[in-house]
Amino acid sequence: MNELKIISWNCNGIKNKTPELTAFIKENKTDIILLGETHLNPRDKLTIPNYYTYRTDRPKPANCPTTGGTAILIRRNIPHHYLVLPTEMDSTSIQIKLNNNTAQITSVYKSPRTKLHQKDLDTLTKHDGPFLIAGDLNSKHPTWNSRQTNTSGRKLLQHSESNNYIVIAPDSPTHFPYNGKHQPDVL
Repeated sequence: MNELKIISWNCNGIKNKTPELTAFIKENKTDIILLGETHLNPRDKLTIPNYYTYRTDRPKPANCPTTGGTAILIRRNIPHHYLVLPTEMDSTSIQIKLNNNTAQITSVYKSPRTKLHQKDLDTLTKHDGPFLIAGDLNSKHPTWNSRQTNTSGRKLLQHSESNNYIVIAPDSPTHFPYNGKHQPDVL
């Protein structure tokens, strides 16, 4: 396998967006889809024709809405296997064969109310071959175009520099908050 089309989408709830996602996948011939903030519970179905689905649903406290969660959808003809990488944040991982390497692909979501732990970053980045981690870590730092810095952003920058990997972020905001006191997100 030489080329893959991979997308990452913070869907903020996937239940009612499955038809939209299915149409996008079909139109764009996407191979692997990484979803964040799926808001699914174990009883919910997430089925896209011709794709395997792997999910990590966040346990839901009684009388509270479902939040968080991640998923990976991968085209059925792509050799892969599911990985269990224990982290304190929501994460779902697979491993694929890419040319002569084994690549690790992970979808992540970390709530802005939780800490980014060094051990989680170590777990997600200790793969010997190439790896891709995509999602929302709520880690803000000017290095990746944020106007703010937070503790998670400083930790992620330090970890990436110490472990020789690159954090790629959009050039412009990806989320415009409803509350005017908050600033747009870029990561």
